[in-house]
Order: sequence, then C-alpha cells, then structure tokens
Amino acid sequence: MIAIWEILHKTPWWIFILFFSLLKVGIKGTKSRTMRIRHLYIAPAIFLEMSLQSLFSVFPQIWLTYTLYIGSVTIGIVIGWMLARRLELHFDHIYHTIKIPGSFMILILMMSIFFSKYHFAYSLATNPEILSKAAFTTFHLIFSGLTIGLLLGRTACYLFRNKKSYREYLSKLKT
Repeated sequence: MIAIWEILHKTPWWIFILFFSLLKVGIKGTKSRTMRIRHLYIAPAIFLEMSLQSLFSVFPQIWLTYTLYIGSVTIGIVIGWMLARRLELHFDHIYHTIKIPGSFMILILMMSIFFSKYHFAYSLATNPEILSKAAFTTFHLIFSGLTIGLLLGRTACYLFRNKKSYREYLSKLKT
C-alpha cells in the first residue's frame, strides 16, 4: 500500500487531470450521444500523436519495431471497423452531427490507453534498462498499436458510413 501511495505522490498533477478528463469522456461514451462529425477526429488524433511520439523517441529504431507497430495498428483498424459497422448510427446532414449509441468500448479504450502509457512511463522512469527487454517492448508496441488501431478503425467506419449516408440523402433529394 505504501508503494502505491509513493507512486501516486510522485505523479505530476497534470496526470490526474488527464485521468479524470479521460474518465469523464469514457463515462459519457456509455450513453447515447449526438456529436458533431468533426469531433470524431479529436481522440484518434491525440492518441495517435502520443503513440507516434513514443514510437519514434523511445523504442529502438529498427525494422522489427515498425513491423510490430504497423501490424498491430492494422489489426486494430480491422477490429475497430468490424465493431463499429454493427452499430446503429443516425446522421444529420444539415447540422453535420452523428448520433452514436452508448457503449463501454470508449471507456475501456481510454482507461486502457491511459494505464498502459502510465505503466510504460513509470517503468522507464524507475528502470530505464527495461526498454532492452524484448517482452516489455513487444507488449507495449502491440498494445499501443491495437488500441490506436481500434480508435482509427472505429472513426474511419463512422466517417465512411456518414459519406455513404450523405450520398443516399442526396439521391433522395433529387427524386
């Protein structure tokens, strides 16, 4: 218990703000909501930037690193797309909004990404040579790639379905 308290005590204050912000976004995602289409880009863009930043600055710059990352992002995109394609979405093409049903996926993704990044940063800060351990590096590359891929696949599916729905909407207007 003392070790957990010391870890939390040494955590910068802004990490707590980030945690509670992500928790709030995740909890909101459990309920059906209507949002502007352009807001779909926010979470994937932020997490992709964070993921690429650590990929290029922390991990060894070898072909295997990029292969693992790109492969896991690709798998995540496919899974994210498959999960999102089954959802019942409603688009408003006048106000450029989307109604998304509630799901625990966003909460799970947000918390998974947060705790993964927190664990990664803490492990590196307390034991920098851990980066040379293949299992540690492989796990974090694959996990990061999968979670980012899930967000990207989900968002891409929403945008694709919006475009398809817009074409159908325009064809109905013409008739």
